[in-house]
Amino acid sequence: EEIYNIFSKEAVLTGKFDQYVKNIHGDKKGTSTVDSEFLKTIEEWRLELAKNIALRNKELTVDELNFAVQLIIDRIIFLRIAEDRGIEKYGQLKKLTELARNEKDNYPVYEAFIELCRKADAKYNSGLFHFTEEKDISLSADTLTPGLKVDDGKLKKIIDGLYYPDCPYEFSMISTEILGNIYEQFLGKVI
Repeated sequence: EEIYNIFSKEAVLTGKFDQYVKNIHGDKKGTSTVDSEFLKTIEEWRLELAKNIALRNKELTVDELNFAVQLIIDRIIFLRIAEDRGIEKYGQLKKLTELARNEKDNYPVYEAFIELCRKADAKYNSGLFHFTEEKDISLSADTLTPGLKVDDGKLKKIIDGLYYPDCPYEFSMISTEILGNIYEQFLGKVI
């Protein structure tokens, strides 16, 4: 019963686990908040992805590079959060990287990712997944990201980093306020 009262899901959600740790170790020095840690992670992904896209797509302007990297990362994170919240089938992104491993890297992860995004376009009808011009929507369709060359290894690293054991986050438990804060800070930075 004592273990349950400290380590159960309910205990963690209500702060009993944090109180237990504080009582044993005092203030939790050396820890940081979820939003700052996740922001650091996606900033690292942004830089790695930007370097790769710039190397493989030399004709891009700096603005196009920023736009493409931002959109790709936003789409990945949106789909991953939707998986943990039961809106999308769990593991669909991870499956893209697993297929690549099974096919000895002959499976085009980025092309499969874009196809997944096109399906999301049909499902969500949002600016994040807007690939086709529509007469009632003034937002320009994304014709840039589908034609990019992106190394599978870079994309695999990002996607794998959003799943256990590489990812410490349970996205269904992270509040929309925290996600919004991360997103606002992420938008404020450029390559």
